Amino acid sequence: MYRKLSERTVDLMREKHAREKAERQLKNVSRVLVEERLRNSEDRFKALFASIPEAVFVVDKVSESIADINLAAEKLCGFSVDKMLGRSFEDLFHPEGPKLLSESNKQLETYIFTANDDYLDVEVTLGSSYQEKDRSYMIAVVRDISERIKHKKALEHLAYHDPSTGLPNKASLIQYLTEQIQDHPNHSLALVYLDIDNFNQINDLYGVSQGDQLLKKVAKRFLRLVNTSGHVYHLGGDEFVLIFA
Repeated sequence: MYRKLSERTVDLMREKHAREKAERQLKNVSRVLVEERLRNSEDRFKALFASIPEAVFVVDKVSESIADINLAAEKLCGFSVDKMLGRSFEDLFHPEGPKLLSESNKQLETYIFTANDDYLDVEVTLGSSYQEKDRSYMIAVVRDISERIKHKKALEHLAYHDPSTGLPNKASLIQYLTEQIQDHPNHSLALVYLDIDNFNQINDLYGVSQGDQLLKKVAKRFLRLVNTSGHVYHLGGDEFVLIFA
């Protein structure tokens, strides 16, 4: 009887050890699976982060230094990751620009310094913050808007300049006179209105392209005439205004 109890006890102990061993193995397998899942998740995140087409900066909110960047940020600035990590995020931008990490600035336009010792027009969007290992980080997305700015300036130039001669147009003249009257009410200037006699006949006989060539030559002569002491405006057609300040 005692022998049977002893054998049963041994069997129970063996079952206990086997069960504990199986539980340890299960925990190890679970840990490995979790770690593998995390590694896969981290790999997916890194792949996604690297493939984002816009420049992304991860900024340490305490030190305001760059903690990470993606490939697009490298291409935008022209600096490698090694030269960017730990660098002040604010130092990348024009010193006379606004403080980017201010809570009031969520999206703004400024200039970013590149490896070519040049500044590039960019739009900075400050995203949400997040915590990682007792550190607080902010996501900043930087977009190259140089083409947009160039297009905007081109449109502004067209709005205030004549396309045939390149001279300031009627809208530019009105703006100039308005500013002069408001800012210098007691300042006098001379305004001369001129047109080209029989200009329509030149267009009719020789064509519009030849007429445009004549307008350009006349514009150059007027510019030499006023030199740096005045302004020349092309109002349209054969009409010009010369101002001597």
